[in-house]
Amino acid sequence: MILVLLRIVVFASIMVLGLGNGLTEAQSLTPILLVQTETESEFTLPETVYNLTKQPGVSGTNSVNFQTDLSLTEAIDFYRQSLTEQGLKEREINTAITETTFNLVFEGVENGLAVVVQGVDLGELTNVNIRYEKLD
Repeated sequence: MILVLLRIVVFASIMVLGLGNGLTEAQSLTPILLVQTETESEFTLPETVYNLTKQPGVSGTNSVNFQTDLSLTEAIDFYRQSLTEQGLKEREINTAITETTFNLVFEGVENGLAVVVQGVDLGELTNVNIRYEKLD
């Protein structure tokens, strides 16, 4: 299941970055610099975010997908720290980290759902997808 979700994230990243429609390496991305208080995201975001998209999620929530210049390790550290500071606990049985991907799940949200954070190393950028999910 996690592998399928990671493949979906990679595919979505390719489409969002435009790699599926002939974007050349010479073309650069324009960063969307976000200040957390100015965003409508339910989730903490890094300082630099590219191509932020929101999609409907479970129980009236939203999921977000974006790219950041944080490395995979920095993104993992960022979300472990920020979600733990919010009082959430990492569900380590669902943690999966490879050289190019990660999957983190956190419990303890007031809405009863888990926060799922997944990332894929795209080279210079890391694609991150964050959403709420019901735990079985």
